[in-house]
Parts: sequence; C-alpha cells; structure tokens
Amino acid sequence: MQAELRAAAVAVTDHCVILKNRNGTRPKVEIDGRVIWAARAVWITAHGDPGDAFVLHTCHRGDRGCINIRHLYLGDQAQNVNDMVQAARQSRGEGQPSALLSEDMVRAIRQEYVPRVVTQQFLADKYGISRSNVSNILRGAQWKHVA
Repeated sequence: MQAELRAAAVAVTDHCVILKNRNGTRPKVEIDGRVIWAARAVWITAHGDPGDAFVLHTCHRGDRGCINIRHLYLGDQAQNVNDMVQAARQSRGEGQPSALLSEDMVRAIRQEYVPRVVTQQFLADKYGISRSNVSNILRGAQWKHVA
C-alpha cells in the first residue's frame, strides 16, 4: 500500500487514482503509528504535514478512495462542508436520522403561518418543535432546500 501512496503523490494523470484493496469504505492507512485518511497520507508524502488544514478533493471522490495528488488541495472546515454539500454527500431534511419534520410539514408550516393570527408558538406546539425552529424555517435558515 505504501507504494501506491508514493505513486499517487507524484501522479501525472488527471484521472482519479483509486486506492486498491479497499473494503468499500473511505481508505485509511497507518503512518508512524497514526491512522489517517489515505488522501492525507498522500499529501504528507508530497508536501509535508498540513497541520490543522483539511485535505480536500477537486474531484469530490475522496469517499470513493481517490488519492491523486493532482485532485488534492488544502482548505478549512467551511470549505470542507461546502465541498460535502456540492458533492451531495450531506444528508439534509428528511434524510437526517434526527429529522422531526418532513418536507410536506415544512411547506405546511410556511403556508399556515400568519403573523399575529397563527403564531410561531402555535405552529411549534402543533408540529412538536421549538418556536426557534419555526422561526428558522420561516426565515429560510433551516430547510432552505424546500420550496
């Protein structure tokens, strides 16, 4: 596996280099007694330790095992989350295991709300969520993907 990591660190192809012999999960390797993501190990091999920076993928295929150095770049937590959203790897809305609402319920909350007539607290009680959640839904801070 170390040979594959070294080869990926000097890759000249623009195609994804997928780490072989994986068990279907994002590949990890052990380096100096630490278990780290394989893509991070390739970055360390090519450029040295990136410290607290995240090693991100331009190809959005890190979860599939891409370790091509030409697809890797450094970023922060916000960029990491943004990449996750762009690559559609973020569960949101009903896809969240902890979701209390469905998309239809969110639409209903938005339709039912009438300032000073149907209050946010009334809707919160009706749907079993907090008033601040109702406010966030109405302002578009939560469930913004639901039209």
